[in-house]
Order: sequence, then C-alpha cells, then structure tokens
Amino acid sequence: MFSASKGTSLSSWGLAAGRAAQKYGLADSRDLFREYGIFNYNTSSPYERFPVEKMQHIWKYISQESNDENIGYQVFRFLNPSSFFHLSFALYASQSIRELLHKLVRYKKYLSEQVNFTLEETEDTISFIIHDQRVIQSNLCADVVFCYITQAIRDLSFENISPQQLFLKTKPERTPQQYIDFLNCPVFFGAKDDRICYGRPQADQLFNTADPIFSQHHNQAVEEYLQKLDLNEKVRHRVELMILASLSEGDISINAVADKLNMSVRSLQRHLSNEGNSYQTILEDTRKTLASTYAQDTSLSVTQIAYLLGFAETGNFSKAFKRWNGISFSEYRNLNK
Repeated sequence: MFSASKGTSLSSWGLAAGRAAQKYGLADSRDLFREYGIFNYNTSSPYERFPVEKMQHIWKYISQESNDENIGYQVFRFLNPSSFFHLSFALYASQSIRELLHKLVRYKKYLSEQVNFTLEETEDTISFIIHDQRVIQSNLCADVVFCYITQAIRDLSFENISPQQLFLKTKPERTPQQYIDFLNCPVFFGAKDDRICYGRPQADQLFNTADPIFSQHHNQAVEEYLQKLDLNEKVRHRVELMILASLSEGDISINAVADKLNMSVRSLQRHLSNEGNSYQTILEDTRKTLASTYAQDTSLSVTQIAYLLGFAETGNFSKAFKRWNGISFSEYRNLNK
C-alpha cells in the first residue's frame, strides 16, 4: 500500500480534465468524478477544491485512455484566462514574465497542495520548475501548466513569445506535435525535471498592460484565500477528506483514518477533542450530508448508496437515514422528486 497524497487542488484543473474526457468520448465528466469518489461539487464556484488523492487517479485515467500524446494541450484548451479566478487576475496584471513566474511560485498552494513550483536563475536564463509530489503522477500536470504560462505571456505581451527551451521528464520517444507546435521552442524529453526557460532580458521586459493597482488588489485577494485555506486545514477537515476517500473502500474505522493521517488513534482523538469534535460525529455528519445528496440522484439505488457510504448492510443504512432525516429513504426520495 502507498501513502495517500494529502491536500486539495483547485477544481478548475479537474473540470477542464472532465471536459476533455467528454471530448474524447471516455466518460461524462460527472460520471467520471463519481466513479473516482468526487461527489456533491459546485461547478460554478471559483473556490471549489477537489482531493488530490482522487484527482491523481482521474489525471492518470485520462492520460492513458485518451491515447493522445497531446492530451495536456487539449486539457489546457478547456481553461481560459480567468479559470483560476483571483490568481488568474493577479497573473494577468503582472509587469513582466519574471513577476508572473514569481507569483506562480509564491501562490502555488492556490492551485494545488501537492505540486510545488520553484525558480532557478543563471546568467542567461530564468527557469520555472515543477516538482510533482503526488503519489500517482502523469505528464498532464506539466503540459497544462506550461501551456497556460505560455498563453498568458502571449496575451500580456501581444506578441507570439515562445519559451527559450522546455525540459520534460517524460519518455524521449514521446511526440506530442500539437503541444510542441504551440510552445514553438526546442523541447528535450527524458530530463531530470520539468522546466520552462526564458532568457533573462526577455523575462525582465515590461508589459504595456501592467496594472500595479489591479495587481495589488488581486494579490491581496489570493493571500486572503490562502489564509482561509490554512485555517480550514484543521484536523476535522483532514479527517473528512480521509473519510470521503475511504467510504466505498469499506474500512472507515478510526484506526484506518488515523493510520492514513500518520497519527496514533489517541493523538487523533486528542486533536479532534481540542477542536470540539469527535470521529464518530464527523463520520455521521459526512454520511448524512452525502446520503441526502445521493437520495436526490434517482439513478442510484438504495443498495448503491449504502455501498457508497460504507454500510455493509442496506438495512443499517435505511435505519441511519431515518434517524438523520426523521423519514424513511423512500419517503425522502418521493418528497424531493
């Protein structure tokens, strides 16, 4: 067994991947997310986040099943300049390539808590490097990010600026021609890391579109969002993510969750108690919320819902549902048709 990738990523990535999956005829995006354990999300919310543990499987599935070496470029095409909301606006208010890259490094957690960005400089170049820390990796992450950076710089400069060169860890025999044509620069496969490089004079040239006041406003909005994200990363939140990831797997005991969080059961109980919570309360609340959502989806039978919520017997789920809602499952479904 491997350790689960912790944390969340902005839903914009996942939604773009879902649309790409539909384009390739692989699956309806909602069905795909449901299959991998992502339920009850708001597609119109710019703040929605998905568990990295779930999304890494979706990225890998799309990468493999599309059978298209240009899949990263195709996912990128389902993003737009405002896909990352405040971060997008902050990036598009940058004064130069250097400032745009620095913002991505500074605000990396806004996009994902499991993908790290760094900058490296030499006398001639500035390199933006991606460090993918997920357990299950694919080339999609680097491909999409590098396309987004390239497009943003072209939009801001009003010129067809291309990177100086690109290095990718993926296999040397890979030939994603659409992706290479879009970047329009030398691409080296089989590298030690994923990096996009710009010449220093090019990186320091000012954009005519720079707006310091607009930039400051959205920088502040991103920082406030990240502060809230840190505050929300309480033990309860981490337990909820682990429960969501484990419900349909069957083992949702406190022992299993504590193990995934690299804690002892006693330590987990103590942390939850300090927050005014208990494991059983969180489990009940999570199941109750999901049960109400699933009950409104008439494509799911009561047996399927019981399984998705980790109940070994449908009868036990039915009793719990009535305890939570005061009416039976069938009555609730009839009322919410």
